[in-house]
Amino acid sequence: SNTHINADFASPVTGPNSTTTPNQAGTAIDMAQLESNRDLWLSLEIQCYTAELELNRAPEVAGDWTFVIRDGWIVEPDPDPTFGEAGMTEFFAHIDDGLRMGEFVTASFDPTYGYPMTFVIGMPDPNTPDGTFSGGVLAFEPDIC
Repeated sequence: SNTHINADFASPVTGPNSTTTPNQAGTAIDMAQLESNRDLWLSLEIQCYTAELELNRAPEVAGDWTFVIRDGWIVEPDPDPTFGEAGMTEFFAHIDDGLRMGEFVTASFDPTYGYPMTFVIGMPDPNTPDGTFSGGVLAFEPDIC
C-alpha cells in the first residue's frame, strides 16, 4: 500500500496505486482545469503535510521522495533546489509552465484536495524519454499544524 500510517497524521489519502505510472493515467487538460484544481488546493490552506512525490525528467531527475511540509515549506529532507521549497505548489507551477509553453499536458487531480495525482508534460514517446517530464503524488497525508 502507498498509505503511510503515522499517529500524528489524520485522514491518510493515497494517490495512484503502485502499478500506475504517470504515463498510464490522466487526460489532456487545459488551463481552466488546472486553475480549478489549484484554486481548490489553495482554498483548503493546507500548510502542513507529508507527501511522497515522484518526478521523472530524464536524465536529470528520476525517482520518488518523501517530503515533510510545514507552514508551506519543505523541512525534510533538506530543501533541494531540484524541487524548489514550496512543496505541492511546485507541481502546479510545472503544469502551468507546460500549458503556457503550448506543451501537450495530461493530468489527474485528487477530487478532495485538488493536488495533481499524476501529470505528464510533453508527448510520451518510449523512444525519446527525454521529451517528457512527468510526476505525481504517490501518497499524501495532511497534518494539523
